[in-house]
Parts: sequence; C-alpha cells; structure tokens
Amino acid sequence: MESIVNGVPLIAWPLYAEQKMNAILLTEDIHVALRAHAGVDGLVMKEEVARVVKGLMEGEEVKGMIEGDEGKRVRNKMKKIKEGACRVMKDGGSFTKALSQLVL
Repeated sequence: MESIVNGVPLIAWPLYAEQKMNAILLTEDIHVALRAHAGVDGLVMKEEVARVVKGLMEGEEVKGMIEGDEGKRVRNKMKKIKEGACRVMKDGGSFTKALSQLVL
C-alpha cells in the first residue's frame, strides 16, 4: 500500500509462504512489479537484481523476460493506481467515507 500511495513500482522477490502468489499477482495481474528470478541454485544473484532494477528504471530488457518497454509500462500503471488511491483517500473519497463510518 505504501508503494501504491507513493507511486513506487515494485520488484517482486518471493522467498516463502504466500509471497509467490503475491509476486504473481503483482507482476502478471496488476502489472506494478517486475520479478527477480533465482538461478538454478535457488539464489538471486546481484547481476539479476541489477538487471531488474535497470529494467524497471530505464525500461530495458531484463534477461529476455521483460519486453523493452515493460519497465515503462509498470511505472505508468503504478502512476495510474497511485492517482486512483489518492482520489479515494482524499476528503470525501470512498475510502475516507468508509473509514469514518467504521469508526463511528
């Protein structure tokens, strides 16, 4: 939620439990994250992290798995979601109304 409100795209790096499901949701369904992939040894190497960060920031291809403008699309999608989140959280927005009804 903090990333959305601030418009910061994510890097999904699931380790255990429900994190794999969350990574799929963020990368494939909502499209607000890029995913760092582990090597055959199960470790995410620094080069992979660097490629994903660069792909997110510059929109370049990352390990053949991200289209050339995927980073740009992720940033644009996060920007749209941020605008929506700000709209519902401002005074008179649906989130603010629902929260005030809950508190009362």
